[in-house]
Amino acid sequence: MLKQLNITDFAIIDDLTIPFKEGLNVLTGETGAGKSIIVQALALIAGGRASPTLIRTGSECAVVSAEFEVGDYNKGLLSILSSIGIDGCRNLKIERSITRSGKGRVVINGVSVSQGVLKEISPYLVEISSQQESRLLLDEASHLDVIDRYGLLLKEREAYRDLYIQWADLKRKIEETRERLASIREREEFLRHELSMIDALALRPGEEEELEKERLVAKNSARLLELVGGAESSLISSDDSISSRLASVLRSLEEAAGLDPSLSEHVSTAEAALVSIEELSRDISGYLGRLNLDPSRLDEIEERLYSIQNLKKRFGVDSIEGILKKRDAIEEDLSLLENPDVKLEGMEEELEEIELKLSRLAGRLSLKRDAAAKRLASQVREELVSLGFKNALFIPAHTKLDYKAGGERGIDRFLFLISPNPGESPKPLSEIASLGELSRVLLSVKSLIAKYASGAGVYVFDEIDVGVGGAVAEMVGIKLKEMSADRQVIVITHLPQVASLADHHIAVRKEEKRGRVVVSFSALDEDGRVRELARMLAGVEVTKTAIAHAREMLQKRNQDG
Repeated sequence: MLKQLNITDFAIIDDLTIPFKEGLNVLTGETGAGKSIIVQALALIAGGRASPTLIRTGSECAVVSAEFEVGDYNKGLLSILSSIGIDGCRNLKIERSITRSGKGRVVINGVSVSQGVLKEISPYLVEISSQQESRLLLDEASHLDVIDRYGLLLKEREAYRDLYIQWADLKRKIEETRERLASIREREEFLRHELSMIDALALRPGEEEELEKERLVAKNSARLLELVGGAESSLISSDDSISSRLASVLRSLEEAAGLDPSLSEHVSTAEAALVSIEELSRDISGYLGRLNLDPSRLDEIEERLYSIQNLKKRFGVDSIEGILKKRDAIEEDLSLLENPDVKLEGMEEELEEIELKLSRLAGRLSLKRDAAAKRLASQVREELVSLGFKNALFIPAHTKLDYKAGGERGIDRFLFLISPNPGESPKPLSEIASLGELSRVLLSVKSLIAKYASGAGVYVFDEIDVGVGGAVAEMVGIKLKEMSADRQVIVITHLPQVASLADHHIAVRKEEKRGRVVVSFSALDEDGRVRELARMLAGVEVTKTAIAHAREMLQKRNQDG
């Protein structure tokens, strides 16, 4: 049960906290007063789409929170809550915020959760029906959804969907493998030639970078010999070398240290410097010994780099690593030519097994759908009679497809046909139903789903009674009242016949304060209900006759219980 809804900076609502009660809660008010905005806010709590355009002008953030009372019987909901760390909770507070940046946040009893979790729990809490949903009944695709939901077949449909996807994926894989094999067979000679071209070079990762460095050295070997050879001569080879002069310095310091021991540290420094010079000289000599002055080596490097560049260009890659990846791909393609029939046969056998399971599952699901459709047809006819269709016919026409053509939803398709009047042949809803008739069909279906298939504790109807009036409006109100006997029902209506049946009547109004439009509400007492019903009956000018009629309506409802 929804205990309270708080809305802050949402559309034209600045700050509104609405309490709800058990039974039938009715919201009334002038057109544009903000009633549907309240439902829109509740839709956010049910996992609906959030948009920064919903934030009140001048504000940076909109916040909607709802407090629900959760019964122990709702095992599915309690299990989901337990999985996110909320255990043994009878009171649930859900808060959702929207910011101008488009970012939002969902918090359940202080725990931040994803919108996916919110969508997972919302079917256990609230179900919202609107005029738009009535129009959805005109879409044939929605009729199978109604059958599956009414017949408690959604889990079986999901199992079929999973198996169908597995079948479709494997079928696609087989087709792709066949096409790939055919392509490889056509290109086998070409692929083997490309593989041999790559293997002939015996490439190594990182080799190109090494060759580039070696080419730079080979191109400048003469200059390197001049520079490094000169450095070696200066260090150690000439009579006036750095090494000779440093050795002389060391001898002088050693003699001086014999006279003044404080110079011993400088002797050590000179010794270390001489050792470093000798090591540097040896390293340079080694470098000169390795320096390749053979001009043919440069030709070899250029030729190798040219071959690598040609392969990179041929395969559309920018490195040796890319060439080697291409080689692996070619080798993998060619490996498919080894026992290809065996590989395909294995996949085809697996496909046949899945097809057999799929066919059996489709048949079982189809039988259950057919039985559910027949029950639904009978019960909808009864509901329609109670809503003013005295001789209505409601027929879910059932057709079957091959499972390969049926897709993820199965082999069944349903089309709801209706004959609202005697002597008329049943026709699709889209061809015959007025908005008022659609609303009553939807209410019939919803009342049955609520009775047999839904776990939602709160049903919300946003002007589902549009297009009806008079005695039919009263019948619609009675149906909503019946639904509220074992679950909370929240209705937005312009019909006094419906509003008069409320257990809790809320009047919503729009007014201007400090130059801004704000939405407010009143929980009506008996006198307030009389005045509101009179307004709904009379329109702009509330007459004594309208007030008397309103009072009479309430008295009649009270007498009827």
